[in-house]
Amino acid sequence: KLEKYYENMFAGFTIGKNYGLPAKEIKRLKNTLAFEAFYKVCRNLPEEERLSIWGENKEQMIALVRSIKFPILRAYCGHIIKEMKLKKICDGYDELMLELLQTPTVYARENALKAIYSFGKPELVRQAFLQLSERKMPHNDKLILDGMLSFTGDERELAATLMEVFDDLLDCYRNSLIDYLGQKHIDTYDERLMCMADLPVDTLCDILRKLERSPSERNLLFLESTIKAYRHTDTWEPVAISVKGLGGYPGNERVRGILMDLLLSRNWYIRKNAAAALVADGITEQEIEQIHSKNDRYADDALQYELGRRPAHV
Repeated sequence: KLEKYYENMFAGFTIGKNYGLPAKEIKRLKNTLAFEAFYKVCRNLPEEERLSIWGENKEQMIALVRSIKFPILRAYCGHIIKEMKLKKICDGYDELMLELLQTPTVYARENALKAIYSFGKPELVRQAFLQLSERKMPHNDKLILDGMLSFTGDERELAATLMEVFDDLLDCYRNSLIDYLGQKHIDTYDERLMCMADLPVDTLCDILRKLERSPSERNLLFLESTIKAYRHTDTWEPVAISVKGLGGYPGNERVRGILMDLLLSRNWYIRKNAAAALVADGITEQEIEQIHSKNDRYADDALQYELGRRPAHV
């Protein structure tokens, strides 16, 4: 009943086109039920009216959010601001979301980032990632990527702006940026990514997955060099991903030779990916016999498994 009372009260202001809410009504929003009711009323308004309310009351709304100390309610504020679609009037709210990033809960951080993406300002995303990186505050890679994919501004401008500070970001933001470049088919920075030294394995693997999407002689050479660098180490992930990427070069005899060799690897993932690439490219009976002659039961098993998955010709 109390929530319904608040809904009727806030709806009454909008019916009268009186978008400048009295200060005492703004203060009511510190009550969770009142804030929820206000959110519901605004959510159902036409865009022009919704923006009028959040625009005319901007200073008071910002002050209200800053005054809230309870982390969960601060997180909820970020969610509401994102849902209000305030891109056209985001000045002021953008700085507020950067402040919310400092709230020590993952919920507040995620909701503030979502609001930041919704504003469509590349420079704001850069400030957010730099702030979190400088404070050593990592975030979930998938959540970061999903958020970046929801960005409402220019995608290439966002990529360029973040690549300018790539070296200053924590690994989670770097890796998500690389995944974003791959998802958006932005190849402008591939050369730079391939030339980076001393990368963490996770970051290298993300680069390899990105290159897998766009086969070229340059990318093939990078895959080959990665295989050579890691194949005799205990770090198998870059090799397994590189081998999967070799499947994008059908009919290449040099690639087939590498795959035949790696089918004898001691690592299950590398063998599996090598067998899958060979079978997809049309392995010959002679090559099957050649592998069988090595007397490597694990290589035979990997190959037979992939051959069994191959659709039978009608």
